[in-house]
Amino acid sequence: MAIYRIGKIISMMRDALGITQEELVEIYDGSETEDEKERKKVLESNGKNKKGGKRYEDDKKNIICSTQVIRRIEKGTVNKVKMDIYYKIMTKMGILPERYYASILATDYRAIAWEMAVHIHINRKEYDRAERILQRIEKVMVMDYPRNQQYLMERRATMAYRQRNLAPEEYIEILTEALKLTIPMFDRIDLAKWPLNENEVIILSGMANVYHFVKDREKELDLLLKLKKNIEEQYMDWAHYIVWHTHVLIGLSQLMCMIGKHNESLEYCMIGIKECKEHNILGGVYNFLYDIAWNKEQIMKKDSLNNSNNQEISEKNEREYCKKLLVQGYYLSLAQGSFDIAYRTKKLCEKYYTGEIKWL
Repeated sequence: MAIYRIGKIISMMRDALGITQEELVEIYDGSETEDEKERKKVLESNGKNKKGGKRYEDDKKNIICSTQVIRRIEKGTVNKVKMDIYYKIMTKMGILPERYYASILATDYRAIAWEMAVHIHINRKEYDRAERILQRIEKVMVMDYPRNQQYLMERRATMAYRQRNLAPEEYIEILTEALKLTIPMFDRIDLAKWPLNENEVIILSGMANVYHFVKDREKELDLLLKLKKNIEEQYMDWAHYIVWHTHVLIGLSQLMCMIGKHNESLEYCMIGIKECKEHNILGGVYNFLYDIAWNKEQIMKKDSLNNSNNQEISEKNEREYCKKLLVQGYYLSLAQGSFDIAYRTKKLCEKYYTGEIKWL
């Protein structure tokens, strides 16, 4: 569960929805334009809390707070935001206030551990076990809570897709409907400007993976760049920022590999490694190490027409460097249980450095 900077997420959502600070603090009356009426309808339909919530009062003179307070909240100069003001602001924008504090809403605290178990079993392709735990979670969930519905939709659709019971376009359609449960006016806002919770990032990453699989490079690149720009707003705690950011950088690096933009791929790799070093985490470093070595080999292939002595010396040094990266990546991936990556890394080593490396 991430920790969010309240001022930042309010500012981002307000900007994405096209609401001024003055409009945000006002309570709607009946004198809106047609566009405003449509926006109000969408926001009000999403703006209930788990107990039913309150509709906006029909009195424009009533305000949530002063514009000065909103400015201070967005700038981060307010130490604490009053709970009633926070709830009213979030509800005004059609957001469930609880959504940034819990991935699911349940009556049993064990649901958090069960949620992690579901994630592990899906990654291990143990879908029957994952489904049994999902059913256990479903029994303790608060009913009619959009966040819960979104979670169940995404998990079950992902299992069906990975078992090839859903076509890519069907999977994308379900994920889109899941996002609409928690993001008002989903089809009309810029996702690069909208603060996302953890499950929304998972859903959008899933979409990018589908585009990668079906080789729709344009949609994949567009979505990954929006996610990168979004996450770089840093509206969450640093731990989640690093995990989300490196995940997107890995996607961008691999996409650049596929379309032959090797130098751009290397840039994304170096950014990811630098951030992991700065925060002392492994993250997906082994992915970056593999991509660096692979890209450098492709670049050397292109440059191999120039067979000067200096070129040969340079290639020899580069290959020694790449060999070290791949060995590091291999053992790091084993240590983190990423056996598929370890196997892939070993195969690349055997292709370029046959007999040069002794494996434990």
